[in-house]
Amino acid sequence: MTILRRHLSSSYTVLPTATLEDSRLSFRARGIRAFLVAKPDDWQVRAESIAKMGKEGRDAVPRCGSCATAATTG
Repeated sequence: MTILRRHLSSSYTVLPTATLEDSRLSFRARGIRAFLVAKPDDWQVRAESIAKMGKEGRDAVPRCGSCATAATTG
């Protein structure tokens, strides 16, 4: 899946509806995926940072990341 990014404003992120309707992913993984799409291209992805920014436990984030990666690549 290709993600097209258009800079509308610093306060908005546009992503395909299919990204949020991907039934291969849990709702938790869909949310993390949307969160990551909103980050700048040079943002360093670290499970610890994501866990600190939300209410997910440190152990839950890598599991969701694995699901999101698998769905994106396969």
